[in-house]
Amino acid sequence: MERVDQALPGVAVPHEALVQQLALRAGTDGLDALDDEGVIELALACACARSDRRALAIVEERYMSVVAPALAHMRLDAGMVDDVAQAVRDKLLVAEAGGEIKLLRYAGRGTLHGLVKVTAVRTAISLLRKQSGVAAPVDDFERLAEPADDPELHFLKARYRQAFKAAFARAVGELDGRERNVLRLHHIGGMTLEQVARMYGVDRSTIVRLLQKVRGKLFTQTCAALREELAIEHTELDGVLELVRSRFEVSLGRLLETVKPER
Repeated sequence: MERVDQALPGVAVPHEALVQQLALRAGTDGLDALDDEGVIELALACACARSDRRALAIVEERYMSVVAPALAHMRLDAGMVDDVAQAVRDKLLVAEAGGEIKLLRYAGRGTLHGLVKVTAVRTAISLLRKQSGVAAPVDDFERLAEPADDPELHFLKARYRQAFKAAFARAVGELDGRERNVLRLHHIGGMTLEQVARMYGVDRSTIVRLLQKVRGKLFTQTCAALREELAIEHTELDGVLELVRSRFEVSLGRLLETVKPER
């Protein structure tokens, strides 16, 4: 606790509440994945849940500052960026009647920087779609999937890793033999579309259409399995899946490697 207090100067850390949250994490996620920084962020969230003014100021200084850079690629005007930032504050720091703030729910499960960025991007996309005649740039999701600096993906994996792996494996199991084979040959085996087409005695365009169909089917079935598995609001899950969509296809090879081939 001393290190937590030192990392959060001026914050009245509610130690009893922090211990309770650590106990909850131990019962659900296990504490092995919770590093020192995660404990500090969890302590900060506990203090924010108590409306500690210094804790709220630290969130503003350390974490809300990432909202504008996270949205830079979307080329939004300053007014909309401000609207998104305020919406992020409301979503993470304002509790619904009888509930806890979302910052506390997610703290210690991935980084708070990742959480703020996920929430900001998801909120911006939602606002853009609500504006008449305004749509998000076509390549926004592709730009989100930068492998060199991907805190959003880090957060999503930390929060939903096991549920996603189970849902993906289930979806792969629901594909027919030819669909699974074509996916594995191309994404794991490294075969070109032309090579796969020759193997099946068809033209390249047939394999292109098949792969497009199978990828879409796989993503849809993974989403359906996740909805059955996770007890969270549909709006929250839909936002998560929207961000995952851009990474899903580029990660198919690695994902398929985690699923044991059927004999």
